[in-house]
Amino acid sequence: MTLKNMLVAFALGSMALLSAGAGPGFAQESHIGNLTGHAESGKQLYRRYCVGCHGPDGDSNGENAQWIDPKPRDFTLATFKCRSTPTGTLPTDQDLYNAVERGFVTTNMPSWRPLTPQQRADLVAFIKTFSPDGKRTRQVRRSPFPPKRQSPSTAFSMAEYFSRRWNAGNAMVPQGMAMVPRQRR
Repeated sequence: MTLKNMLVAFALGSMALLSAGAGPGFAQESHIGNLTGHAESGKQLYRRYCVGCHGPDGDSNGENAQWIDPKPRDFTLATFKCRSTPTGTLPTDQDLYNAVERGFVTTNMPSWRPLTPQQRADLVAFIKTFSPDGKRTRQVRRSPFPPKRQSPSTAFSMAEYFSRRWNAGNAMVPQGMAMVPRQRR
């Protein structure tokens, strides 16, 4: 195969990939109600409002992240706390939209209600691009060991042990305004 033929084959293959949506750019969309968010529009919003904490790669390594506790969400891990989906799956677009809209009270994540609903939908579409390999589900790592279950007899034994310890005379009981040792029987 000549160099010219290889270049033509490469160009045709690249065009086929681009037309199939596998090329550069952001094909990711979000669908919230009647809104359709586009990742390309969300990229500028992310760079303006989110990159300081979540970092340019969505890995929570923004320049402000070192001073924030709890740490910002690492979008590359595809692990989200507030979602309506089962464990091990990514949240819905509506879940992400709600998180962006409301913020989180006990963290440094503010409410982004000043953004328009379309801007928030665009931001959600861009956040979805950080999911590994563009997959919409995540594998749950399970422990190779079965869960440790406590039998009722073990639980009873522990309760009985602590009850006997308490009643063994080592405990103090209130008497008036003072704590006095328990009388042994």
